[in-house]
Amino acid sequence: MEHHDLSDCVLSKQMNMFYVGADGCKGGWFTVNLDDNNDWSVRVFKTIDELWQTYKHAKLILIDIPIGLRESGIGERVCDTEARKLLARKRGSSVFPVPCRPAVYARTDDAANRINKKLTDRGLSQQSLAIRSKIREVDELLSNKRAARSRIREIHPEVCFWALNGQQPMGIVSARRLVMTSALNYCVPFFLRPTI
Repeated sequence: MEHHDLSDCVLSKQMNMFYVGADGCKGGWFTVNLDDNNDWSVRVFKTIDELWQTYKHAKLILIDIPIGLRESGIGERVCDTEARKLLARKRGSSVFPVPCRPAVYARTDDAANRINKKLTDRGLSQQSLAIRSKIREVDELLSNKRAARSRIREIHPEVCFWALNGQQPMGIVSARRLVMTSALNYCVPFFLRPTI
């Protein structure tokens, strides 16, 4: 694999097919781009819109953030309940409840918690509150950019671990799991490419 400079992240339609893994970070959005030649590059974007404008010709953009929000109701998203079933008691708690859309757009965390409890009969965890602004950013992008809906997909690293571990949840100490989760989230596009 060849590590390119950030300037190589400027992409055109003439380039090979490529995939992007993305996750929220303190500076905005951290990404890893991998193409069919196994060339890769990393970059941080301040906003999800900047990320999209740069990588909108990607085959897929796989992002570790909830996509597809409920307006209300006590039922959870099917993808979350199914992920917990796969991960079982060992890692199921890593799939935490996703805020409903009105809570995501609330002005404060306290308001978000009150709204979510009123509309879904459940308060919000600190984990959910911590990524609320990132969820909102992605939701706004997908609401306003129709083309992004066919490119951006939600991904959960723990489910990827499950698949790569013979369909068994991985029991790893927290610090080690954190490092591996970050690494796998950005390597997943490689595993999605067809092999010859």
